[in-house]
Amino acid sequence: MQKNILIFILVSVLFFGVFACSQKPDETLELTPGLYAQDFSITEENDGIMVVQVPVKIERNGSGEVTVEYSVTKSNTMLSSALAEIGDTGDTVGADFIGAQGTLVFNAGTGDTLYIPISIINDTMYEADEQLLVKLTKSTGANIIEDNGVISILNDDEPPFVSIELVNLTDSTSLEENSDARVPIKITLDKVSGVDAIVGISRSVENSTTLVKGVTAAYRIDYSLLELKVDDIGDEIYEVLQTASANITIPEGETEKFLEFQVVDDGLSENTESVEFGLVAVADSNTDDGNALSFSIIDDDTASEGTIKKIPLNDTGARGAFGGNIVDPADIPNYEMLTEEEKVAAIEAEQQALEAQMDHSYGLDAVDVTKNGFNFTKLKADEDGDGEPDLVLDDAPWDCVKDNNTGLIWEVKIDSNKGLRASSRDIHWYDPDFSTNGGVPGQIGDYQCAVDELSSCNTSFYVADINAAQLCSINGWRLPTIEELRSLIDYSKSNTIVYDDNYFAGDTLGVSQTWSSTTFAADPSLVWTIKFGGLVESLAEKDRFVGYTIRLVNDSQIESTVLP
Repeated sequence: MQKNILIFILVSVLFFGVFACSQKPDETLELTPGLYAQDFSITEENDGIMVVQVPVKIERNGSGEVTVEYSVTKSNTMLSSALAEIGDTGDTVGADFIGAQGTLVFNAGTGDTLYIPISIINDTMYEADEQLLVKLTKSTGANIIEDNGVISILNDDEPPFVSIELVNLTDSTSLEENSDARVPIKITLDKVSGVDAIVGISRSVENSTTLVKGVTAAYRIDYSLLELKVDDIGDEIYEVLQTASANITIPEGETEKFLEFQVVDDGLSENTESVEFGLVAVADSNTDDGNALSFSIIDDDTASEGTIKKIPLNDTGARGAFGGNIVDPADIPNYEMLTEEEKVAAIEAEQQALEAQMDHSYGLDAVDVTKNGFNFTKLKADEDGDGEPDLVLDDAPWDCVKDNNTGLIWEVKIDSNKGLRASSRDIHWYDPDFSTNGGVPGQIGDYQCAVDELSSCNTSFYVADINAAQLCSINGWRLPTIEELRSLIDYSKSNTIVYDDNYFAGDTLGVSQTWSSTTFAADPSLVWTIKFGGLVESLAEKDRFVGYTIRLVNDSQIESTVLP
């Protein structure tokens, strides 16, 4: 059998107008006698109808006439990844090509290649490269060796440009923190696309209008973004995006996606915070660098100018030898020159002087000496409607404890390995505010503080979730300072959890290190922690997670206090 080398001849591409182009084969094929449908590709234009001549090759094994029927149809997913839409001469709307059928006749003694004319419908829509199908059937005079030819229409259009703006241009972008307003935002394509356009929303690390650190609002802590979606029954709903830098998909055929900007009221005194949203072209989209939308969040909890909320903290509560009130004779002047009776008297006098300085005599925790001065009250959510946490006077469940000496309200953990406030939850340390984190924000972990499982979570997001839940019907919950945590410790005890089980029953927080908000001044990659179970105060790297947990504090109920 003689083998021939296939060389594609010049392919004429004819327009309904004056235009011509040519294609050359990428490779040669070694053929056996029979009919071959050839794969082919063409780059579409912007308008009109373009006629493409697609080759069908015959490798003869004789000199007689050969006929073969053909059809130009839509392809299928077995052969093609993106299917071109079929139309006809009477209806080309939304179509990519015009279907056709006919018969090719290879006359005896003629050439080895004939062409099927295919009408491509040009457009300006950005779309994927699409495929249609040429199929050969019912041949006479030769066998069909390759019955399918996949024709690719290559896209020549630019992806759409995307922009972000307010839905209502009259809406204010400067919002009070306690505002219930949700500001509608839209992300818009400048033209319809034939594929899904994916664009990323990128929160700026620094506000574009200032270089002052610490004023950038943090996602889930200071604000949220909600995306408009359609639920299973066809209703439109807004769902909170889980991350600040999220990918938004605008489906093919659509040009808009709607979001809402919502302020989170945390009840904490803060600076006015700003956030700027820019867009990033992720897939099948374009965007300009200067395309952004900015918001300011005006704090409504800031204390009046010139006033500072001062909270008196408990002293050590220590009594006895463990508290350190053991007299060292070396501290008594001329001790060796005293008589034995004078030595006893001097030590006793020094002992009394030391004990006079212990907080069972002078400290802020001298309210109830029978408990070494600690004085707590159980609290739960407001049920009587007075807007304040309700007192718990019996063994009914409670969620918070108020330190009556300091006025601080403390979160009570749940003795469980499930639930948001589970005492066995490990947690990352994370503070995105550069005015308080010492320049090292810690580890963000996961964006969820799942209620039904102990997923990854961080201190700031945990604070946001507890404030959103309004634990004990109040917000203003925050991570305590190391001094505030220390005010719970009874240093007259050793190797035991400081808390009275009457108030912190079943609370196993003492087995872990408890995060404070206090960054170590000498090394901002470290933060102060306390392990209550062993009364250990230490430094920990901010990237720690396992064995580190959290207890929140609230001072929003304290209006003013004069320190003694």
